[in-house]
Amino acid sequence: MHQGGSRYAVATWRLSNKFVWLENPGDPEQAESWKLHVIEENIAEPRTIRVGDFNGDGKPDLLRTARVANLVVWYENPGDPRIMLWKRHVIDAKSADPGHGMPADIDGDSDLDVVMALGMDSHDQQIGTREIVWYENDIPKSKAGDWKKHVIGGDFDDASEAIAVDLDDDGHLDVAATSYASPHGRAVWFQNPGNRQGTWIMHDLKTNWPRANQIIAADLDGDGQPDLVAGTTGSVAEVRWWRNNRVPNSRGSTKPQ
Repeated sequence: MHQGGSRYAVATWRLSNKFVWLENPGDPEQAESWKLHVIEENIAEPRTIRVGDFNGDGKPDLLRTARVANLVVWYENPGDPRIMLWKRHVIDAKSADPGHGMPADIDGDSDLDVVMALGMDSHDQQIGTREIVWYENDIPKSKAGDWKKHVIGGDFDDASEAIAVDLDDDGHLDVAATSYASPHGRAVWFQNPGNRQGTWIMHDLKTNWPRANQIIAADLDGDGQPDLVAGTTGSVAEVRWWRNNRVPNSRGSTKPQ
């Protein structure tokens, strides 16, 4: 994280129940340690930690989740976090077991929305979870507003992580996601319909893939197209990548295979 000529690091650990940031000492190769600043503690099982400017003030804010606490929140950068407190804003405190996600401008209106995996360890009977979703940013520049939840894919067992990336080169951010279920975990991507009323189309990458967790996008083969990489833990511990071979689709754009 960079601000005002200084660089910082943000971190969390699910067993620590803390959100923290680490202050760069200025000479990190020589310094023995970075100064730790606690943003908030006594948070049940923190998971996601991502940086993004949610309110458009030019300062890096933080996206955080806490699975057991059922919290998706963002922390507003106070300007000088060394001496001032971060203000917490709730995005969602109703959906069970939020896992991992990221800031992304899903609706193309030039502010950062949030993509998220919900229901990382929830049960079939729990309503409003086991989903891949995006939260629409409705923050006026002067004050915090409400966030509206839009479902990308429902009935998605043990949703672990969701990321946003334009996979079919149509100018709209698609979403790739993983399921931590066992034995029926999976990695998938959802094709963005290009409007709020449309239906996201799910494409399987790998099914019956237990304990799929992290997924990232990167151009691994240098062809200018984002590929996908995901991994699993447990009995089938492996990392796979999927090459993005775009072919024409029905909309005249391209679709990865």
